[in-house]
Amino acid sequence: LLRVPLKWVQRKKQRVGSELLQAAGWKEEGVRVRRAPEPNDIYWENLELQPKERRNRKRLSILLILVLLLLGTVLLYVARSWQIGYFQHLSTLCDTQSTLFCLSDADVSSWRTLAGFAIVGVSAGVTLLVNQVLKAVTVWLTYREGHPTRSSYEKSSFTKLILAYTLNTVLAPILVSVLTLYDPMSKTLTFFIGRFITQAWYESGGVVSQAIILIVCNAIITDFLRATQIDRLFNRYVRGRFA
Repeated sequence: LLRVPLKWVQRKKQRVGSELLQAAGWKEEGVRVRRAPEPNDIYWENLELQPKERRNRKRLSILLILVLLLLGTVLLYVARSWQIGYFQHLSTLCDTQSTLFCLSDADVSSWRTLAGFAIVGVSAGVTLLVNQVLKAVTVWLTYREGHPTRSSYEKSSFTKLILAYTLNTVLAPILVSVLTLYDPMSKTLTFFIGRFITQAWYESGGVVSQAIILIVCNAIITDFLRATQIDRLFNRYVRGRFA
């Protein structure tokens, strides 16, 4: 029984509201109506920012995050290349002045194993370090964007962080591992692009072993930082003295 009167009242309100807006100089197609956020969810100091300025800050944030991802990929490539060049070919070197430096077959096998762990260990460390830098920079850039509410700020920061972590933790190690494939029998490093999955992915120092070490290190370091709260202790006992 109330369906028809309610529709009539709703159309009446819309017509009266449209007439008032037009009388005040507003264009009807330029007005949006949405539910207002809760007062404790609003960043009142950010309400004066214009949408254009907020969009420009968002573009700058995305650009800086992409630059950090590129620098992290380059750093990972340099670290992995150096580790491969040092450990993988150390067993083929022999001091011409002293035969004591030459490695036996057992030592060669040990050095190969050590080389594999060193390669994936340093690569995982670089990835985790870049993740920490990305987290700090992304949170600061997102706050600088001047979001009107806490909900929009948390949504934007979460979106940026999950995309940055995915690119830096998944895609960058795979790309670097593909570009730093090597020939163990060669005395010089041979770089080439592998288009397909090969046996080198499953050997020591390959993509699979790097992924396993990265998962384990990420879990250990994340839980360690969560339990120790190093950043909170630093803020309390070091930065707090200068507050």
